[in-house]
Amino acid sequence: MKFTRAILSATLLGGALALAGCGGSGSSSGGNMDEDMMTPEEECLAGGGLVYEDGMCKSREDIEQEAVDKDAADKKAEADAAAMVATALKLHKGIGKPGGAGADLRGASYGSDANAANIAVSIGGNPFVHLSKDDEATVAGLSGWTGMRFTAEPTDDGVYEAVVYSYVGEPKEGAKFNSGTDGIGFVLDTGSEDTVTLTADLNVGSRIASPRFTHAAGDHTFKLPENNPTGQTMIPVSGSYYGVAGTYSCTPGTGACTVRKAAEGYTFVNPAAWTFKATNPEARALETPDADYASYGWWLHKSEDDSTYTASAFHAYRGTDSGTVGIADLSGTATYTGGAAGKYALHSTTGGTNDAGHFTADAMLKATFGAEHMVTGTVDNFVGTDGEARDWSVALNKSTVDDAGAIGNQMTVWTIGGTDAEPAGEWSGNLREQDGNTGIPGVATGTFYSEFGRDGKMVGAFGTNVE
Repeated sequence: MKFTRAILSATLLGGALALAGCGGSGSSSGGNMDEDMMTPEEECLAGGGLVYEDGMCKSREDIEQEAVDKDAADKKAEADAAAMVATALKLHKGIGKPGGAGADLRGASYGSDANAANIAVSIGGNPFVHLSKDDEATVAGLSGWTGMRFTAEPTDDGVYEAVVYSYVGEPKEGAKFNSGTDGIGFVLDTGSEDTVTLTADLNVGSRIASPRFTHAAGDHTFKLPENNPTGQTMIPVSGSYYGVAGTYSCTPGTGACTVRKAAEGYTFVNPAAWTFKATNPEARALETPDADYASYGWWLHKSEDDSTYTASAFHAYRGTDSGTVGIADLSGTATYTGGAAGKYALHSTTGGTNDAGHFTADAMLKATFGAEHMVTGTVDNFVGTDGEARDWSVALNKSTVDDAGAIGNQMTVWTIGGTDAEPAGEWSGNLREQDGNTGIPGVATGTFYSEFGRDGKMVGAFGTNVE
């Protein structure tokens, strides 16, 4: 049973007014109502409440339920703390430097050929396991870099997970669809202002979309209806090409109308059998993001029985990296800002902190070109696996940059709450995507591994853009 001051006050006030209206005790003055009013606590106790506390009138049932809730919360907190200790121990043991060799190898990169869109992970020199993109997962971007999750569950080999951030860029409005080679780069069919035949070089998955292309893997073949009284010879499929709305049409007589799930989007097995007609040929095409881009991220492997964790980080370039040259000829400075992400573990068996999981953070590099060609950096504004800020920073100590943009290995310093650990671990990276006019690289990526005494381990990667 619950009690509220408002209900009791209204009841008592109504009674007081009734007495006043009837002359109360018969006195012509009607009495002093203020003297008859009860305090909230008095109202609570008079109405059957057991105690008035923190502005609330509580019954015995209320107090008993509070005790039950507190006991449940305490038990959950104890269980959560025990689970965190176990997680922190496994991650502390499993976090390792990127790279390495032999049993210490922690390798990750984009795959090749059919696995070009996948993340390939190798532990201890074992064969690569290919992680495919989880299309159902939502990963918030960092500093303009797109977030994606990749997973794999090989038979009897536990679970693999990777979170990757890529500088894909956003589609931009381009030329009109019917502008031909002067615009978006393909020639419309002879005599047409709105239709293009999708030859092999135009058969690019990132350009092709339709709500009828829904299969998650393999091929799907569109066919003419078995009962075809009208003699239909062409199969229409609504969709878009280069972001322009229209209709795909396939003529089965020139080849099977088969659509294949590609690494990105869908492609046609027999592209010459397909055409695309724009609903509005004056509509402007969306130039698709570059298929070649820089990426960084972390990965985690949990053993089949969940007893062992292995974690590290990587940075890579998907597609063809045009390379960086002539760093030795540059002068001046460049500042790079962006994000960082990785795994961390603080583990103590003596009553200290146990905290583990994944993090996101800000990253900043400063490159000095000239006689030295040096780079320094900082990773800060950490947010832990619980979404709460951490009072941490990691200094990326001064390192050299070679003529091709490679940043050499140097040590790191992890700071917690203003206390610096001894220099430990290492970091390295690359300056990429060189500006053709200035020669200044536009992107810097890399990895870092740091330690805080005996209790703390962290591994992560960063991706930044020149300001």
